[in-house]
Amino acid sequence: MIAFKSTMGTFLKDLKMLSGDILPLQAMDFTRTLVKGLDSVFYYNYTTFLNEKTRERIPLEDLPYNGIQKYKDIRKRMRLERTGLSISPIDKLISLIEKEKKPKHLGGHNGSHFTVAEVTGRSQRIDMSNDDYGVIVGHRKNTEKAFREFNSGTIDVLLINQSGSTGASAHSSKDFLDQRPREMLIHQLELDINVEVQKRGRIDRTGQVHLPGYQYIVSDIPLEKRLMSMLKGKMKSLDANTTGSQNTNDDTLESPDFFNKYGDKVAWQWISEHPEKMDILGYPTYRYIRVKKEKVRVRKDSKEGAMLQLTGRAGLLQVEDQESLYNDLFERYENQIKLEKQNGTYDLETEFLRLDADVKKRFLYAKGSGGTTPFGKDAVREQTIINNLRRPYTRKEIDKRIYEKLQGNKPVQLRKEFENKLLEKYPKIIASRKEKRLETLKKLKDDRDTLPKLGSGADAQANEKIKSDLEKIEQLIASKTSDMAMYIAGLEATQSKILDYVSMWDIGDVVRVPFVGSLESSWGIYLGISIGGKMSNPYTLSNISLQFLVTDSRKQVTYNLQPAEQAYISQIFTESKNITDADREMVELEWNALIKKASKKRERRQILTENIVKVSYKIGSKNKLIKYNTKDNRIKSGILMNREFGQEGEKNGALYPISHGYITISSLENEAFFEDHKVLVRFKRISDTLFKVYISKKGLWKASVDEKLRVLLFREAHEHSDSLPEFIQNAGEMTARLHKDNLEAFLKRLDFYKLQFLGEAKELEDWEVENKEDWKSRSQQDKGEYKYALGRAYGQGTNPTVGFTNYIEPTTAFPFGIVVYNRALLDKERYNYSLKPIFESLREPYMIWKNSFAQNAPKKLFNDVVRKARTLKLHEAINLLGNFIIENLHEEGNAEFVLGDYTIAKLGRIFYEDTIAEISEIEELISQLQIALEQ
Repeated sequence: MIAFKSTMGTFLKDLKMLSGDILPLQAMDFTRTLVKGLDSVFYYNYTTFLNEKTRERIPLEDLPYNGIQKYKDIRKRMRLERTGLSISPIDKLISLIEKEKKPKHLGGHNGSHFTVAEVTGRSQRIDMSNDDYGVIVGHRKNTEKAFREFNSGTIDVLLINQSGSTGASAHSSKDFLDQRPREMLIHQLELDINVEVQKRGRIDRTGQVHLPGYQYIVSDIPLEKRLMSMLKGKMKSLDANTTGSQNTNDDTLESPDFFNKYGDKVAWQWISEHPEKMDILGYPTYRYIRVKKEKVRVRKDSKEGAMLQLTGRAGLLQVEDQESLYNDLFERYENQIKLEKQNGTYDLETEFLRLDADVKKRFLYAKGSGGTTPFGKDAVREQTIINNLRRPYTRKEIDKRIYEKLQGNKPVQLRKEFENKLLEKYPKIIASRKEKRLETLKKLKDDRDTLPKLGSGADAQANEKIKSDLEKIEQLIASKTSDMAMYIAGLEATQSKILDYVSMWDIGDVVRVPFVGSLESSWGIYLGISIGGKMSNPYTLSNISLQFLVTDSRKQVTYNLQPAEQAYISQIFTESKNITDADREMVELEWNALIKKASKKRERRQILTENIVKVSYKIGSKNKLIKYNTKDNRIKSGILMNREFGQEGEKNGALYPISHGYITISSLENEAFFEDHKVLVRFKRISDTLFKVYISKKGLWKASVDEKLRVLLFREAHEHSDSLPEFIQNAGEMTARLHKDNLEAFLKRLDFYKLQFLGEAKELEDWEVENKEDWKSRSQQDKGEYKYALGRAYGQGTNPTVGFTNYIEPTTAFPFGIVVYNRALLDKERYNYSLKPIFESLREPYMIWKNSFAQNAPKKLFNDVVRKARTLKLHEAINLLGNFIIENLHEEGNAEFVLGDYTIAKLGRIFYEDTIAEISEIEELISQLQIALEQ
């Protein structure tokens, strides 16, 4: 089955041809449609004050001289064009299918060619069986016959549009002769989702023996991506209303759905950043107001619909510009969704989490209204042990990431390198953009110069038109010049802004990162800059992001430099301004202790489930609506409460109806209180038999006048026996006394007002052993210990932070102290920070050098120097071998940063003893005498 939206039947009607008329091949070219489309732009709808609507046409003569010439030129080129496309694509398709031979194994009828039937509303079609011309033939819709023949196998292909989208069935039913699997090819998307679903429903029915397939045939033109995105959004909404899931059609329609509030936010920002595009796009998200009789363009009050408006105008751009726009919007949208999820504010879909939830206790959280429907059930709070899916990086993992970023360089070096590249390349980008706009201005000026000269018209009216045309183009030139100046200024401002933000921190800096929805900021470490994949201009605000590793469950947060996210970065900067050196040292050395609470493999969390609608008010930035799995392989829906949920005691208890508090209230000591969890009602024991009841006037006024409650109250001496006891107002509360014999009945009546109290609930701890073992394996540091002598006073920036474990105070031998690492520092790091390695003995650096030299240098070079040393005096041999090591270091940098504090003589001596012979005391004495004699 092939589905259409439009058959172009109206166009055939406009030809005003009769059945049997011949259409030459050239007359059937699609260029006729283009010419009709060109003429249609002159028409507009006009509505009078009396609401009378007419279709009007702008006379061609009303266009400026250049416009008239352009119209004539376009029309001429259209008429000369030959597209190779048919004026009636549906008839061309029918012709191609009917000419195709049908393989026998496909089933159905026994004919040699495919057969086609059409269920549409058009009255004429073109017979294209002849290759040289087409014949106009009448067409009459017979829906019942077409579907009957399709279901019996007589017809192989059925073409339908809205006319054939309702009523009849074409699924592979057990009741039909032809039970082959059905496949629908959809060429054009319906804007009305109901029509689209009806069309799809022709081959998807109850009682089918095979599931149907659907293929959407969409071109690469970006504007069609918009239609697919719109369709997916509508299908999601329909799925949510009919199946309770928004993801039913995710596999059917592989297209991003960004027509939502987050997409609108992205589109609004894109429009703000691209004022130079607004002329051609028609200023989406803007409206006109009157200011002193002048029309002024202003931004709309709401962002709603911004993406729909922006992409709706995208068809006015060149295809490559459409592609660029959509790619940019898709990338920004993905970043926005990541940001929302990162901040815990994403609420478009129910997220599935693999929690392996183990329910430990279940408590009534909100009493349902009763009945047989799910909406009458109770809302239940489940104490569950779940997987912690967002565990922060350990110190070891952070060190690895920083190490990979730095590659031995100093953090400040990488930042300076980025800044220098920006300062070098960005002016070239500005110059390139400016040149393109200057070309546009030049074309406008050239157009102006081709206009007739002022006063050269044949009469006054012609001269007035020439003057008007010149004024319009001068205004356009002035506007474009102004826009260009603003655009270039905006680019320069962007460069300045990028430099401002990237210079705030260097990799490894300690920061404070605010957590949305929490009063406390988390400690974090700056991981540096991340640049997206844009090649034409990588230096845009949306393409550059700053990364932070944090001690909380977010694990890592990333903010790009778009205005919408700059506020988050500025908050981090403000929170981090007062960090002290002691804070930095504490975070670097105690990171694992800071993350321990958020790093448990399994954690206790509260999930509200069952009647979620009852507690839907709890869903927000802190509490997430989720689907999740349990340990016994069930899939459930619920509200995952935030970790801080119930700090006032609610998390460690359960909400019970107020009537369940009877025993607790009955057991109160004198002057002791009991209250519901919202403090709407309080009970105070005032004697062995009496309680004082306090009801909130504002929150529970109706209860204070409830006759079923008043009849239970203790009658005071001044109250008449013919009337019910009264509550007495006392400030913001209504008070009365209650006898203990009426307490139970009083509480049961209060259940009518859905009052609850927080009761005690015990917790299980058997899962904490698993956490302890997992934490031990994750937080264990590398066992190696590498010491380095500092070259200057210890402080911020004197040594790398990755792998740093300890600082040893200065001594006589090491005047600036020693820094200790759990890894060997790179040669670049030792050189950049002036850190000299400290070895246990001279043999250690020598063996490292020897093994490296043996693997990377010619063996002959090593043997030759040893052979030559054998022929020399001892002190000469030692000097030769020591210098050989220094001149052939296995790492880059000065010898002291590779080998530590060892002299050439000491290096040469161990080289000599390792390759030639041990040096005896007598040989040592003779060597010293020879040196003395030579001096």
